[in-house]
This record gives sequence, structure tokens and C-alpha cells, in this order.
Amino acid sequence: MNRSTTSQIANKKMKTERNGGKNLRCFHLIFTILLWTNGIAVISVALWLLLDPKRNYVLDFIDFSDNFPYLKAATYIACGTGFLSVLLGFVGCFGAIGRRRCLLVGFLIGIVLLLVLNVAFGILSIYYWNQFDSETMRRHMVTMTRNRYGRDEWVQPLMDKIQFYNECCGGEGAKDYHFSFWFVTNKERGTMSYVPISCCKQTITARYWLLAPIDPNCDLRDHSDTSFSSTAYNEGCSEKVLGQTRKTCLILLALSAEGGLLMVFMLFLTLCFLNKIVYYRTLGTS
Repeated sequence: MNRSTTSQIANKKMKTERNGGKNLRCFHLIFTILLWTNGIAVISVALWLLLDPKRNYVLDFIDFSDNFPYLKAATYIACGTGFLSVLLGFVGCFGAIGRRRCLLVGFLIGIVLLLVLNVAFGILSIYYWNQFDSETMRRHMVTMTRNRYGRDEWVQPLMDKIQFYNECCGGEGAKDYHFSFWFVTNKERGTMSYVPISCCKQTITARYWLLAPIDPNCDLRDHSDTSFSSTAYNEGCSEKVLGQTRKTCLILLALSAEGGLLMVFMLFLTLCFLNKIVYYRTLGTS
């Protein structure tokens, strides 16, 4: 080797090249897009459960329960996994395009965390599915109607929302309000209301926060009155709330199962891709 060739090599710098796993990189990018899609879908469904008044009363009902207060937390966890999925999608995308191990390892750690969170809110949804049966829900709602409506600050607006959207009254029926704390208190004040206005049939313009009963005097009729059922609801709310609770649990369980399967697949795909990446040094121009 002459002096000129040696001088040219000395003027060149070593350059790091990355190669390998071409097909796996394509699959990784495709499933990263699926991860984004899944994240956006989970965020949308979780926010729907949290913000839609026709559904969020279930979360509030469970959240205020003395013994079972964590279904809303499970929904927040689901929402958090959605946001984390979207953020991790960017990490995985840049890591796959550049074959950068540091980004892919970070992506891998994030996927493991997502898998744990998916399992967590999935277990909570199964727990609440099994926790409430017809009898448990009936007892809980009857207790709320008879002993806590009009006494505990959070119970009255929650029960009004439940009764408005489910077109029902009390736990087992309108009779639950007869001689309840709310009824006795009103009677002592000189008001003879047998049921709350939220038990009355409403006009189409009514909202749960702005009730507009078809018959303004419907709350003054006893549930045993023959005209009661024409202006108010006599059916209890416990079965309807139980049905909505189980639907919410089923939705969360479906999100958990779908997300968990995707995370497991992404975990193995990323590990295989990392194993195929080869780093080598080449001479570059100075």
C-alpha cells in the first residue's frame, strides 16, 4: 500500500450502518399503524363511557358504592392505555424505520407496560361482572332509595339521572319511596310527594338536569293510585342498571382482550426484529 492510499484511508471516518430484518420491519410498521388505530379506538370508547350521561351513571353508581368503587378507575386506565398506545406508536415507527435498537427497546418496555395495564382493567371488568347479580343490585338500589335519597348529597342527582334515562322508579319500584327518608322528610315539611319528579314521564324537551314532567302533579299520586302508571313509571331500576353495568364491563373486557392480543403479538414481533438487526462499521467520506 503506497503513501497516497494510506493518506486517503486516514481521511475517511468510520460510519455505522444498520441492516437486517427487512420483512420484519415492514410487518412492524403495519402493526404500529394498528397500534395507533387501537389506541384511538380505546380513547374514543373510554371517553364515551366517561362522558356520555346515558352511560356514565353506571360508573358513578359503582364509584360511589361503599364496597366496589373501582370500575371508573378501570375506565380511566383503559383511556390511559389508549394515549400510551398512540405515543408508543411514534417510538416504534421511528425505531423500525431507522432500525434503532434503543428506540425499539424502549418500545418493547412500553408494550410490556401496556400489556400489564390491559390485563389490569380486564380483570377489574370481570370482577365487576361477577360482583353484581340481580339480588345484590336490588338490595343496593333499594337501600339507596329508602335510606339515602334526599340524605346523601351524591345520591339524589345520581338516582334522578338513572330514573330519567331508564324510565324507571326506585330499586324495585315506586313503592320504595313510600316511607323512605326522602318521603318522611318531605312530609314533615308539609310536602306530600310520593315519588321524585324524575320518576314521572317527561316531555321530549326534558333533560336529566332540567326535568319537565308531562303532568306537573304526577309526584303527588301514590303508586297504588290507578292513574299513577299513566303519568309516572312504576317499574324498578335495579335490573336495568344491572344490564347497563354488565354492558360496560363487557365493553371494557373486549377492549382489554383485543388490546392484550395486539400487545402480545407486538412483543414477539419486536423481539424478532431486534434479533435480526445487524450493526456494522463502514468507511465514510470525511
